[in-house]
Amino acid sequence: MSMREWQELLGRVELFSSLNPKERETLLNAAEEKEVHRRDCIIPAQPPGQFLYLITRGAVKTVRTNGKANLLVDFYKTGDVLGEDCALLPGENDITAMPFDSATVLKIPAENFSRVMESQPKLGRALAAVCASRARSFRERLYFMTAAPVPVRLASILYQLAKNFGKRDREGVLIGIRVTHQDLADYIGASRETVTLFLSKFKQEGIIVMKVRKIIIPDLKSLKKVGTQ
Repeated sequence: MSMREWQELLGRVELFSSLNPKERETLLNAAEEKEVHRRDCIIPAQPPGQFLYLITRGAVKTVRTNGKANLLVDFYKTGDVLGEDCALLPGENDITAMPFDSATVLKIPAENFSRVMESQPKLGRALAAVCASRARSFRERLYFMTAAPVPVRLASILYQLAKNFGKRDREGVLIGIRVTHQDLADYIGASRETVTLFLSKFKQEGIIVMKVRKIIIPDLKSLKKVGTQ
């Protein structure tokens, strides 16, 4: 992408939409675009806090490694920003990110972000709004994981994935990322075997259609109803 295209892209992202062209240019100085593939690491643990990452194409999941396995933290789509906490809070990063298939990210130097934020409080307020929204989402998810039964949690995340990554298909809405049973299990706090069991039940009841590495939602309203019981 050219500098002009990058500037136009930032203008469409809520976090950066209030900045003028000169401020966006400062932000983009020394920025670089990077294509990543499945299992590639986007945010390294060391050295931390050097970049913010704007997803310009594709879908990304954040994961935390406990030494034995990668535990899924959340899903992110095109236009989302990652790494803002690492850029602002020094220290070793315990969360990384990787694409579901392939993706493209724009690496924005953290020092540029800090420089613009110091001179433009509106950027700091926008960042605070993003952080507050994500914190609220995590609180709601934590409560949901402790209060709701597994089939309700599973239906809820399938509905969210369909809304964020869905593509219209002749059979309904196709979830447009290659999400595994283990991904779903990690996200809702259940075992992979339990998730597989309830996915099969959803299929038998006509709530979802399952094909090879694909999940299709015939009727979003029916799925949403299960996810809000």
